[in-house]
Amino acid sequence: MKQPFPATQLVVLAAVLLVIPHTRAEQPPAPPAPAARPPATASSPGGPSEPAQMDRLRALYFEGKLEEVEKECLKELQANPGEVDIRVTLANVYRKRGVDADADWEGRSLDPGQQLPGAASLARAVEELKTALQAAPERRDVWFGLCQMERERRDITGLVSCTESALQRFPEDPDLGPDLLSNLRPLVERSEFADAASALEPLAKKYPKSRETMLTYARSLYLSGRRAEGLDAIAKLSEILPEDPEVLYQRADLSAFDGDFVQAGIYFARASRLRARGGLGLLGAVASMHVLDPPAALQMIRSTLNNWKNERVRAADAAFSVQATMRKFDGVLAALPPSAQDTFLFAQELDQIGSPAGALAETVAALKLDPQIADARVLQGGLYARMERHDEAAAALTLALKALDENPDRSFGVTRDEILLALGREQYRLGKYEDALAAFRKTSRPGEHAWDTALATERLGRREEAARLLRKVVESGSPSEAEQARRRLAAPPYKPAP
Repeated sequence: MKQPFPATQLVVLAAVLLVIPHTRAEQPPAPPAPAARPPATASSPGGPSEPAQMDRLRALYFEGKLEEVEKECLKELQANPGEVDIRVTLANVYRKRGVDADADWEGRSLDPGQQLPGAASLARAVEELKTALQAAPERRDVWFGLCQMERERRDITGLVSCTESALQRFPEDPDLGPDLLSNLRPLVERSEFADAASALEPLAKKYPKSRETMLTYARSLYLSGRRAEGLDAIAKLSEILPEDPEVLYQRADLSAFDGDFVQAGIYFARASRLRARGGLGLLGAVASMHVLDPPAALQMIRSTLNNWKNERVRAADAAFSVQATMRKFDGVLAALPPSAQDTFLFAQELDQIGSPAGALAETVAALKLDPQIADARVLQGGLYARMERHDEAAAALTLALKALDENPDRSFGVTRDEILLALGREQYRLGKYEDALAAFRKTSRPGEHAWDTALATERLGRREEAARLLRKVVESGSPSEAEQARRRLAAPPYKPAP
């Protein structure tokens, strides 16, 4: 908590909450759909090349006869190096070989120094498209295909350069921004937020009023560790779009995780007034107030329930009932001060129904009442970890372990092994590999965590021991871990590159 809740802001927040009706769930708008036009592929429209020739190459490509396509393309390009469509087709042959070299290449992050199995083929595809653009710089589909392939081969510098160049060359294209944003979404989906923030920067500069672009950019900045920049970006967007419920909700969400429950409460309340996320905004606002002023939070809950009492409630689309959850909240706060255990259990419920910021606020409230609840520290650590705040997550888990060791009777079910495993994973994410190993080895059954142990051991350069552990995972690990271990053993440094 950064500051006491000012009286003027308390009045504003209360006034907003008292008039919020019971509303049906409203999900945020879906992200923009990918562009209808294809990127630079073998099925792109023909250019100067003979239509019959392109039709035949296209047919061979989709039949999987890549060697024939490559051979014919190379022969044609030797005679006519300026044939753009032929070169694009050749690029797609190389791209297909590159992506086919790894079944789950799109969803998998790489460790530092790792390369995709098909990296060399993807690099050849990129070079062919760059050559094609020298001959036809006006080809928008080829530019987009180049940006796609730069992203697919994980070249962030090349991706940023391509995005900037495409935006400069086609400044009036209304579809280009959404297309380029869609191209960058896999970076966010893989939680590669630092790369996502860098790649999104040209789009943010070009489209500072674009809701989807700026929300994605602001959140990527925050989750990459550039928290002040992320908060500033979303604050500017909320000034441009002051009545957008999702923008206000996300500003509140980031404020809560930044420890500013004053701002979180205000913006959750404003988002709730605009019916954001089917009642989650309301719960976030009241949870933020609970941290700052429990009696005021109770008053808000009861006033809201009273306003709802005589209304005809429509069926909610959400997976929870806002009214039922508010009544539970009323029960938690009915006796002031509330029970630390009840507050923690309500934090769990808020997390389960999709309000992590509300859950965080309730863990803070619970720990104010009883700092020795290990379970609340564990939940808090997990919430911080999801927001990429691994320092805070590790600190919360360290305190959880201490609380459990000193007061085991105050636990509501969390075990020492669960805390140690979670702590080890946070230490690993922080690059503290020795500390991670120490945590894994302190569990009662360290052999069950061979995958985590192998990864930390590998990062410390102990290849033989890591290989032994990976083979153990292949033999007795879960199907997912076994497959990852098998793939790891088949690649450098365990298997020398050809």
